[in-house]
Amino acid sequence: MFLGKNINVKLFLFVTFAVTVINLIILQPVIKYQLIELADDWIWMVYYKSLSHMPLLAKLWYIWKKVGIHESGYAIYVGLLGEILGMNYQAYNYVNIFFKILSAVTLFPLILIVFKNRLLATITTFIYGITSASTGSLYWMMKGGMYLGITFMNLFLLSYYFAVTKKKIFWLILSSILIFITYISSAVRVYPVFPIIILIETIWLIFNRSKGDGKFLQIKVRELKTSIIRIVAFFLPVFLVASRAPVSPHGFIGRKTVMLLTDIKNGNLHDLLSPLAGIGSSFLPNYFWKYFGDINPKTFASFGNYLIFLFKRPLPIFFLATIILSRLISKRPKRFIVIVLILNFIFELMLFPITTYHFSIPKELVFEYDSVIFYFIKYPTLMAVYVLSVAIASFFEMRFDAKNKLLLTLWVGPLFSAIFMLSMWILIGFLVNAYSSTGYYFAIPAIGMSLFTSSILVLMYERSKDRKLFNLIPLVVIIGFLISFYKTSKLEIHRDFTSDNPGKITIQDVNILHSNLLEDLGDASKSGNILIYFEIPNATASGNLRLGLLGFPQMVVWQRNNEGIGCVDSLTDKEKLQMAFRSDTQKQGFNSKGECVFKTSVPTINEYADKENIFYTTNDFYAYRFDGLTPIDIRGEVLAELANK
Repeated sequence: MFLGKNINVKLFLFVTFAVTVINLIILQPVIKYQLIELADDWIWMVYYKSLSHMPLLAKLWYIWKKVGIHESGYAIYVGLLGEILGMNYQAYNYVNIFFKILSAVTLFPLILIVFKNRLLATITTFIYGITSASTGSLYWMMKGGMYLGITFMNLFLLSYYFAVTKKKIFWLILSSILIFITYISSAVRVYPVFPIIILIETIWLIFNRSKGDGKFLQIKVRELKTSIIRIVAFFLPVFLVASRAPVSPHGFIGRKTVMLLTDIKNGNLHDLLSPLAGIGSSFLPNYFWKYFGDINPKTFASFGNYLIFLFKRPLPIFFLATIILSRLISKRPKRFIVIVLILNFIFELMLFPITTYHFSIPKELVFEYDSVIFYFIKYPTLMAVYVLSVAIASFFEMRFDAKNKLLLTLWVGPLFSAIFMLSMWILIGFLVNAYSSTGYYFAIPAIGMSLFTSSILVLMYERSKDRKLFNLIPLVVIIGFLISFYKTSKLEIHRDFTSDNPGKITIQDVNILHSNLLEDLGDASKSGNILIYFEIPNATASGNLRLGLLGFPQMVVWQRNNEGIGCVDSLTDKEKLQMAFRSDTQKQGFNSKGECVFKTSVPTINEYADKENIFYTTNDFYAYRFDGLTPIDIRGEVLAELANK
């Protein structure tokens, strides 16, 4: 009821409906063509299934302690999906999309209640629901849990706001519960919310100081105690749970941090630009970078070339944008223009030595990733530099208009994005970036950039709504921008989510293919060793079939429900099959790897492991070619051919 008094329920329902419809349209490539991934999804589904002898809570706690903070969320999320959805593969995509929609619509009450602006809340929710930057987790079934983490993070921030403003124990307890759920839902992505909490508490204490002796302001003891209580309530439960699990049993996280610091120390200063590129990529889809001109090795061959590039397009674009923004944002537009342009120009000049410094260090110390990505991510880096310049100028502008909440959003949004990108970059380095604007690490920073973008659009409307002759112009601009943003995001999503599946074999086709194979295998699919050879010609259409068969051995082991003992493997390469074949007077069969379930010393418990060297007899061998999605048994034909070699 309390939230109902603060939210226009009809508007919220409309926004929810609209965001749902839009997502179901632009995410059709995900719904149809995103398959269950071999290297990640199936492996964690099988691992979760291998613990089926454990009660649910004991299983979850075991995974948390064994797999670690970095990956346990993946195993638990996709494992639970597998238990609920079974072989209804397409349902996995729908569930992830549902949680994605939920992560967007929960922004609406947060933005509305904190910033007291319905239009801002509506447009922010629309932009975040549309942006391609929020779709990266849909590449994997197992990473859909991130959207749950974002949803609970939004609810936590809303509850946190009430805990600070209402000072009621209810909101403090609820906030503590929500931050705990946020963390366990997607610890690997939402952890930057903790430095944000520290920042909020610091700012809150500064604004709640009292006048002391002399000229200095002193922090009130009561307010300091309140702040400490909140921090303890939020941090302690998470710390107690997190301390019982390794961050990453394989050392992935710590190793990346050490590598990053070593690379920077050795002179690879371009690594410092990765967080900036991530901010730019979470702001606009790749489609817009073409307006900046062509960035290539010649651009950074000399400082002169770089200046020519800047003055051709980026700087004129930023100059025009600054002129427009100054009229929307500032009561002193000339001052605003000077601050933004000077900051932006200085920052962009600094990009050149940072980008090129590693050209002068010994080759053995150079760390340079793919050259295409290296130059391409300079586009979003330039954009991020400009956004941060506007954010800094907006921060100083608040001295003259402190009560303007839209000014607040213009620097809070980029700051939110920067904290998330910087926190993730420290742990994983350059991996925070991607050639695609649907990168996995952009989803949460995109919230801040959606807020920044919508603030500009709302300011445009607010400045013109009282002018009868011009009040329709900002509405036309807002609608035009949203349509353009929708089209470009849809284009990016379609391109990126079909690039690994060019023949567009659907997830329903894979479902049918797997079901047909299980039916043909019969009882063999339930227990025992199985080695399957799939005869797939190298034609394009057949290549798509090969993609659909990836992960089939893991699926067989998974559907055995950890009860059928044995190993399963598949081959699609005829030469590898011939190399695996063994024939002598004593035995005939194949040496290959396998996804295995085997007995343990405890009669009721089996264990899963992948083995490198398993011997499969000819009775364990199956071979198929395909007529469409229908398997045709060619076992005898293949065995005869192998025996005659």
